[in-house]
Amino acid sequence: RLAHSIEEQKQNQERLKQLERQQKRQRMEIFDIEDEISDKRDLLISALEERMKQKTEIAELFTIRWKVIKLIYKRKQ
Repeated sequence: RLAHSIEEQKQNQERLKQLERQQKRQRMEIFDIEDEISDKRDLLISALEERMKQKTEIAELFTIRWKVIKLIYKRKQ
């Protein structure tokens, strides 16, 4: 019974070690993804800053002129 218990403890410790390694890898993946998100946010902020720097100008491109002409038609009776 004692040997069985020691074998179980060994298996449990190996499983725990494996799960801890997996957890560490997943944490690293989370950190990598958070870094990517941060980089994308920085790019977005930079793009917004560039848009804020843009000037708006009004320039006359062309002029349209017209006249209203009143036409009078006389009917023959």
